Amino acid sequence: MSEKQFEEASAAIEQAITAFVAKIDELSGKWDEVSPASILEGVMLALSENITALGDELKPELDRATLKLLDAMSEYVDSIDSED
Repeated sequence: MSEKQFEEASAAIEQAITAFVAKIDELSGKWDEVSPASILEGVMLALSENITALGDELKPELDRATLKLLDAMSEYVDSIDSED
């Protein structure tokens, strides 16, 4: 990947994350009887489920630290599922 492409990808990622966090912040105050903590827990679960699925496809290309994070996210999903 060229330096320019890397910079463009980094900027697009940052923009997507900023929009994502802003939307979560907006949702946190939308319903009187749904706490911000419940919103964050729902977001973390959905994000972990989706990211681990994507990560499974990319494992051969990922570094060790990213693999450890994906494993932790998978364990988080499993722990929530076992509470149900």
